[in-house]
Amino acid sequence: MFILVIIIVLLFCFLIFSIFLPVKLQCKLAYNEELILSMKITIAYIPILTYDKQWNGTTDHASMDLEVLTEKIKMYKNGMNENKKINMPGIRIIKHLKKITLEIIQWDTTIGMEDAASTGIFTGLLWSIKGSLLAILDQSFHLKEVPVIQVHSDFEKLTFQSTYECIFSLRLGQAIYTFRKINQSVKGLNS
Repeated sequence: MFILVIIIVLLFCFLIFSIFLPVKLQCKLAYNEELILSMKITIAYIPILTYDKQWNGTTDHASMDLEVLTEKIKMYKNGMNENKKINMPGIRIIKHLKKITLEIIQWDTTIGMEDAASTGIFTGLLWSIKGSLLAILDQSFHLKEVPVIQVHSDFEKLTFQSTYECIFSLRLGQAIYTFRKINQSVKGLNS
């Protein structure tokens, strides 16, 4: 009987202690002629789940016409202007994400076109896209460190390479609470 009581007390202490354990999600996404995704979930620095995926895909950069790309950007911009008028009910979900800490953000991109002027334009466009996404992340999550964002220009050849790495973390108890609140918000949006 005494051993059973000790086991129950130890189990209870472990459950209480586990609420404060850190849960981390480490993501890495890289593109250099192939797309590589790597994810790792750890609880108390013990790896729980690891996922690696690689997509081999050859893209014909020479077939990418500058006018076609410019037209797609205009269509995207027009779509963004129309979407500004739409009420976004997902704001209720975003407020719960503030409990998640973004420990590290590193995003390095190299872009190059055969024309120096086009390279400069696309470099500026990439900086604006990264800046906008960083502002969204800053509003949605708690940033622990200043993000490392870089864009390199290659004026001699047609190239695109990008590497993105981030680490999300929160306590296990907070993860359960946040998941429950997001689930309630989603149910509220659907009804």
